[in-house]
Amino acid sequence: MNVGHANAVTLTWALLTKAADTITPKEFSDYFRLKALLANPTPKNRQAFRHGFTTYYRLNIGGLTDDFKQAYFDLLFACTPVGDPDPYTKLLLDLYKLPRRKGDQTIQASFVTKLVAIHDESRPIFDRHVSAFFGVGVPSVGSKEFRVAGFVRNLRAIQTEYESWAADARFADVRAAISEKQPLMKNCHPTRVCDFLVWTVGARLTPKSKLGTDVPQ
Repeated sequence: MNVGHANAVTLTWALLTKAADTITPKEFSDYFRLKALLANPTPKNRQAFRHGFTTYYRLNIGGLTDDFKQAYFDLLFACTPVGDPDPYTKLLLDLYKLPRRKGDQTIQASFVTKLVAIHDESRPIFDRHVSAFFGVGVPSVGSKEFRVAGFVRNLRAIQTEYESWAADARFADVRAAISEKQPLMKNCHPTRVCDFLVWTVGARLTPKSKLGTDVPQ
């Protein structure tokens, strides 16, 4: 390991440790409420889940149409990603067909990762904070198929990085600090813990002039 890489690793763990100290129980509460609603799919709970998920992940921004949101939740409630090597590509291409209010078509990378991750905690979430932390995202040029494939590769790289964090001895201390604030975090997959940490680095520990704010994972 060269000096530059060693310094980068040290900085990463310093940020993750500070994030664990900074995050508050409120950041977790809505997430676990959504998980509980999804696990008990009565009509009332489905309605409450849809409302809560829309608020938590801000589906009301970005100019999404009602048709998009309906298709999105139809896909979410039907999604069974556990064990699927690539649950993303078809979802991304299906939702690409539905234009936003201003008529353009977009690759809804962030919302699709959240759709998958609410079912399978081993799958990482992608948002502006993750993009800034790792310096990757959706390729900006090429066909939609090329860009989707590039994003899926980048997402796999993020998941691999989270897995390396989870295997590091320092992760146990970071996780313990979070679990003291919210005991339910003890049962979360390490990837979801990493999601919360990276969100906290971006939303709480990075100047807003650079990243702005977002919602918890």
